[in-house]
Order: sequence, then C-alpha cells, then structure tokens
Amino acid sequence: MLKSKVAVLRGQSAIEYVMSYSWAILVVMVVGIALWQLGILNLASQGITSKGFSKIQPQLSATGLSNNSVFTGVFVNGAGTRIFLTGVRIYNGDSLICCSHEGAGSGCTDDGSDIHGKTAMDLGNEGGVFIPAGEVFKVEVGGETKRCTVSNSVGERYEIKIDIDYSTFLDRQTIEHTSSGTISGPLE
Repeated sequence: MLKSKVAVLRGQSAIEYVMSYSWAILVVMVVGIALWQLGILNLASQGITSKGFSKIQPQLSATGLSNNSVFTGVFVNGAGTRIFLTGVRIYNGDSLICCSHEGAGSGCTDDGSDIHGKTAMDLGNEGGVFIPAGEVFKVEVGGETKRCTVSNSVGERYEIKIDIDYSTFLDRQTIEHTSSGTISGPLE
C-alpha cells in the first residue's frame, strides 16, 4: 500500500513539473515568434543572399555592390565544360542599371568593366572571354560613365537581378545560354 502511494505522489509531482515549465517554454516561443515576425530576429537578411543562377554560381563572400556604384562578383563556372562568357547585365527591378560592355545587350555603353581580367574594350573587340570548367572568375561592372546605381543608402538592403550570357560548344555547334538570378545584401 505504501509503495503505491509513493508512486502516485511521484507521478503527480512529475506532471506538475512538466505543466509548470511547459507554460514558460510556450511563452518564450510565442515571444520569439513575435520578434521574428517583426523582423527583429531576422538574421538571414543581414548577409548577402542569392536566388536562381543555374550553371554559373556566385560566391557570396566575395560579391557585393558598393556605394560608389560598382558591382563586384566572384562566380564559378559550374557548367561542366568550358564556356565563352559574352556579357553581364545588371537590373534594378526592370531597369538596366549597368552592363559589362557594349556587345552585352541593348543599352550597354559601359567602359569601366572587368571580366576575368578583360576590359570592356577587350570584351567588345573579342566578343567575350573563355572560362574553363570549374574555374572561378571575377566580374567587376560599373565605372566612370555607367554606374550600377541603386537608390539605397550605405547599409540598406538592395536587390539586383543579374543576367550572365555565355555559350557552350557541342559538336561544332554553339549553344547560347543565360544564367539569371538575384543577389541581395547591404549596400557597402
């Protein structure tokens, strides 16, 4: 009889313990969710993020848009084959704000670009630059005449759309591709 009474008391105290602390945990969770929804605990928005991009992938730790209106991006050729990079266009919403060189598309007049060590003039004369499979390459777009201008202040988040035009070669045929995506982060 004494054993069953002790077992009942232990069970009752265990249930009281769980009920007391579960309310406290529930309150902490509700407060945490409220802070997250208000944007106070939204830590992911502090860094640079990307969406999209099929075969040409950005390396986010070395990518950004500066307050002097120059986009610098480091990308890796993940196409599995050598590509011929023919142009880079950057949009803020639907508006073209800068591009790599005149041949990169409609409205491109930039002369301050650098793609994988090639200037805008080199790119215009040669039509592009070859990037081996798996190789990392740097894109710097924006310059004296055509800046990558967004209306954000330093530290505010921007979101830009990037189109990277390239060609691959298969059995003497040239296949044209565009890798598109968005990059967002704080203006540096």
